[in-house]
Amino acid sequence: MIAAGLSVFFIRSGFLFVFFLVPLSLLAFRYNAETAWCGFILAAAANSIFALIVSFGANSGFGGPLTDILFYVLIAGIFTWINSPLQSGGKFPKIPGLYRMILGSLAATALFIFIINRAFADPVFLEVLNSRINVLKSFYISESPDVVQNALVSSITPEALAGTARFIVLRGGGFLLAVLMFFGSRQTGIVVSTLLGKKFNGKLLRLFHVPPSYIWVLSFTLPLTVLARIAKFETGEIILWNILTLCVILYLAQGLGILQFYATRPALPPVLRIVLTVGFFILLSNPIISVFLLGFVILLGIAENWAPLRASKTDSGPPSTPEE
Repeated sequence: MIAAGLSVFFIRSGFLFVFFLVPLSLLAFRYNAETAWCGFILAAAANSIFALIVSFGANSGFGGPLTDILFYVLIAGIFTWINSPLQSGGKFPKIPGLYRMILGSLAATALFIFIINRAFADPVFLEVLNSRINVLKSFYISESPDVVQNALVSSITPEALAGTARFIVLRGGGFLLAVLMFFGSRQTGIVVSTLLGKKFNGKLLRLFHVPPSYIWVLSFTLPLTVLARIAKFETGEIILWNILTLCVILYLAQGLGILQFYATRPALPPVLRIVLTVGFFILLSNPIISVFLLGFVILLGIAENWAPLRASKTDSGPPSTPEE
């Protein structure tokens, strides 16, 4: 009940929104699947009631809360399924953790697309967005003598933002956001659960290995994406961009696994381990450095296809969540 309450508090708080899945992950890793699903049901019910109360107070009817409720139920439900798959009596097919993450992220991407289309089709939302854009335009144009920048700022419209948002989300941006949201919340839950004294029973990131055949998928997807773009085959381009995004995410995870493998070796002093970890996240906070750093980690993950960067591959399967 406490975890469900925290999840609802985080999603309603605004600035703590990014942590709303963490309490649900703690239920999965510190307790069991039944507890995790009970926590999700309680949190979904509490969030739905709160959304309805707030909407009635604002005289917004059912239009506003429905999207709010749908977002929480689907995202939190998918996340609970990723961490605690239903296997009761063998009635449900057993899906490996890696594929649950992929399927869940695809479902979340579809939800993001639905919400974006719904938002930009709402006259009230467009009116509010347009007023905010006009305020920003007046500020930047009045403060900056740069003619080119002023022209770019003046070209920003709700319609242009809608087109850009759809373009990015459809071409891997939504999938990437979903993976980062699910994976980040999952890893945070594992870390907090471990600090609270509960040993994690699943496979750790440092043991993650991308199946060797996936390098061929990456190799063929790169040129095909360019060709689809040149040929203006939009459907194929969207599919290929998402496949490419998936490959990049997998090799990023493998690269991070390699770094974690060396960072957690017993020979490394604990103080140095903390300094390296903190330093890594500090570098990620810099937009320019983070691009090169993440590129290096991805290349590191790809390089393991040809070089044994970790001492042993005794456990080469993908990371999974605790199974019943």
